[in-house]
Amino acid sequence: MELKIEKGIFKKFKLEEISNALEKGLSKNYDSVKAEVIDCPNLRNWDCPSEGMSGNQRIIDVGGEPYMHDPKYLGSEFDYFEISKMIGSERSYALGAGSGAMSCLDGHCGELVINENFITKENKSLIARVGKDKECIVEDYTASIHGGLGNVYYSDGVKGKVIYLKIKKRIGKQGSLPQSIRAVLSENLKIGNKSIPYFSRYGIIFKYNDSFS
Repeated sequence: MELKIEKGIFKKFKLEEISNALEKGLSKNYDSVKAEVIDCPNLRNWDCPSEGMSGNQRIIDVGGEPYMHDPKYLGSEFDYFEISKMIGSERSYALGAGSGAMSCLDGHCGELVINENFITKENKSLIARVGKDKECIVEDYTASIHGGLGNVYYSDGVKGKVIYLKIKKRIGKQGSLPQSIRAVLSENLKIGNKSIPYFSRYGIIFKYNDSFS
């Protein structure tokens, strides 16, 4: 498959602006919200294959919903390492989410967590799928290919300033934290007199504890 790549430069906001918007907006959906700009903690302690997520940041949005639902695209696959070469990120830490490649899952589907360091050759990616008895199966995923949908954030993997967001107890109707964040940024950050577009993009790492709800 020949890839067509469209490139763009996004509007950049100060981390303090984003942090303030998150704390203000997410408080409507969660009982306790704390957002602050800090030095990035060592992400290796969060089971990531890199210490940080800064430096030469790039984001790709690959495929889309038609690749997941239209039969003519069934089995479509993309290699996020090969794509990294096209955008100058072949030596980077890649993190993101996508659909698993059916060729790697015996024809099945799965939810892919991309967590791979191309520099050190460490791969901690995971695939989650449904088993024969409807159980959730989570396994290591060693391939650099994903199915018809993928969102990948590349960086040099070095430490830098990040937004630390700590939330507890959902009280609102929105059940998805990523959707909540997207809505909050759209409502509270503006370009000129306009809210930021729906296609806002950011790199984010979630850490859940057992008491999260």
